[in-house]
Amino acid sequence: MWEALHEIAEITGISVDEFCSRVESQHNSSSLTAAIRVAILGFYRRAARSGDSNGPPDWPEVA
Repeated sequence: MWEALHEIAEITGISVDEFCSRVESQHNSSSLTAAIRVAILGFYRRAARSGDSNGPPDWPEVA
C-alpha cells in the first residue's frame, strides 16, 4: 500500500499527505484505511482503462 501511495504521489505531483487528505474529505462510512485502499484501486483501474501510464486522465478524483 505504501509503495502505491508513493507512486501515485510521484505520478500526480502531490504529496502522500495530500492524497490521503483528499480521500479523507470524500470518504463516507468506511475507515480511512479502507477508503485509501479503495482510492488506490480506483486510481489504477482508471489508469488501466485509459491506457495511460501516467495515471488516470480525470485526476484529481481519488475515490
